[in-house]
Amino acid sequence: MTIWHNLPSLMFSIQLENLVFKSFHGLYPEEKIIGTNFIVNLSVQFVLQNDETITIDDTINYEVLFEIVSIHMKKPKELLENLVVNITKDILNRFNQIKQVSISITKKNPPIHEINGDVTVSYQIKRD
Repeated sequence: MTIWHNLPSLMFSIQLENLVFKSFHGLYPEEKIIGTNFIVNLSVQFVLQNDETITIDDTINYEVLFEIVSIHMKKPKELLENLVVNITKDILNRFNQIKQVSISITKKNPPIHEINGDVTVSYQIKRD
């Protein structure tokens, strides 16, 4: 039990997994009209100074994380690389205690000739 008292802070992680969005991201004109399904997986690591969380303000509100992702998924981008970076920047700007963000966005049924699968772009960043 004494080991807990020696720790300066505690690292936690929250994941939002398999979030499905019908969105209009892509390079091709038909993608901007028809759209497709995207799957978002997000993980944030953050530090709490106490071993006991008292209120939602002491932690990361995953409803706010979802809102940030949802807002960006409604703004069409040509490249998923730009999308993951923009989502990550907004999350880091909103929550100072976040130390790392990992995000992946999967485009279901991309318009690639003869492909039978999906395409995923992943991004990870650590903050000191």
